[in-house]
Amino acid sequence: MDIIAVADLLKGYNASIEKIDRTIHPQDDMFAKSPKGWDDYMYVGRSGIDVIATSLILAPLQTVTSILDFGCGHGRVARHFPLFTPDAKLYFSDIDPTCWEFCASQFKGQGFPSVDNFADLTIPAKVDVIFLGSVFTHLDWNKSVTLWRKLFDALNPGGAIIATFRGALLYRMMLNDPEGLNTGGYYNPMLDAYRETGFGYQDYKGFKDWGQNIFSPGKIAELSGGDPAARLVGLKEVGWSNVHDVAVWTRK
Repeated sequence: MDIIAVADLLKGYNASIEKIDRTIHPQDDMFAKSPKGWDDYMYVGRSGIDVIATSLILAPLQTVTSILDFGCGHGRVARHFPLFTPDAKLYFSDIDPTCWEFCASQFKGQGFPSVDNFADLTIPAKVDVIFLGSVFTHLDWNKSVTLWRKLFDALNPGGAIIATFRGALLYRMMLNDPEGLNTGGYYNPMLDAYRETGFGYQDYKGFKDWGQNIFSPGKIAELSGGDPAARLVGLKEVGWSNVHDVAVWTRK
């Protein structure tokens, strides 16, 4: 998008930020885990809008007519969309039905369920922008590739996938604080795989097929499988909320 058009979106967003919907779902874990309550929760949401705005400058879109928050949770970022893109059609998806149902109802959009097997995922419409905040961070390699493919196939020409990842920062943190973040060396196999291949994944303790990973920039680039219609136009370390890396793909 033209930088002036993006600046206009941000201007309208900042002018209306006091109108943001402060309704918190009773099962909103992200709010419950915010050390300073609303202030921290709000900071992460606004950081998401900053990420999207910066990414849109890299996309050949003329305007944003539709946006999907995939892995929307109970709206930590999604509640900002009506203020940032007030004329866009909004879509919300999550594996937890209370999440997408709440977002669709509260923020006036369309919700649909995610699934355990992304090969079976149905996205109801083509969209201009897809945002994933901390979704790829929990998947193994095969699930990551399958999800990326599904999302890219739902992208309008000129549209953008904006996704966050855990990368070198998490690796350094685990090395510097092994007892706090890698108690008993549980994640050593993940760290070894990251050093050897650029990608490491491990289930959380007590879970199956749900865990955390570390992506190198090279492995992020490989998610597209060399699709000639896909362009990785942006990659920023520690770009979202001072924690996650951010990658941006556009569709030719």
